[in-house]
Amino acid sequence: MGKFYTITQDSFYIYVTEDDQLISPKDMPPLLGLYEAKHPWKWANKIVIMNRLPEETLQQAATILEIHDYERRNADEQSLEHYFVTQDQAYLPPKEPPLLRTLRKLEEAFKDGRLSEGVYRQQKEILERELVGQKADFDIFTATTERCYQRLNVELRPGLKLVYVDIDQLRSDVCTEMGISEDDFDDLFRVMLHKFVGKMEVCGAPPTMPSPTTIRSHAIREERGLELDGKLYYYIAIFEPLKGDEKN
Repeated sequence: MGKFYTITQDSFYIYVTEDDQLISPKDMPPLLGLYEAKHPWKWANKIVIMNRLPEETLQQAATILEIHDYERRNADEQSLEHYFVTQDQAYLPPKEPPLLRTLRKLEEAFKDGRLSEGVYRQQKEILERELVGQKADFDIFTATTERCYQRLNVELRPGLKLVYVDIDQLRSDVCTEMGISEDDFDDLFRVMLHKFVGKMEVCGAPPTMPSPTTIRSHAIREERGLELDGKLYYYIAIFEPLKGDEKN
């Protein structure tokens, strides 16, 4: 279960998961004007989306939500819009690791003027040293990779998806979201390929007709790609959800 909010530019997302109940409009101060006609908003069972709110309103609404035990969460607009339509938690980011949450709160405290620059920088260095010493949780990595893949797996036209996505772009998205290095991504990604045999495929170029049994030789490219058993691969396809019946 969880209660969260996300601010993206001038949009405000309030959402819950599992059995938690979304905060009622009557529990928010009317002076904030969150549900007035001049600010477009839409409501679903687990999420409410508000647009074009003034900065002061956003900050005050965030404070009220935190009083009600809501937690700020980083998430992209596309994933939250998908959650609005589907109520499927697979579109939401995994729970923020404690150290990354602490770093985010440190950044917020510095921006709010509650810390001097010297204290801020020293604390940030301490936290970053701890972060470098930690290995990413494999289950969180798997969930994040699968969700980022689905986000990149866009429809070329109704009913036809890309299926094969660029590994370099996937790596960039996952590393940014999890705060891990590219080398850590490659190490964990190789473990995923071993665990989920038959559910994933890497190839050198996207096949014209996607098939789990198709393996293509790689082309000469400037991108990093992924080295596996002495070969370079540039595209990834996921054919089944990455859970259950995985290879040990």
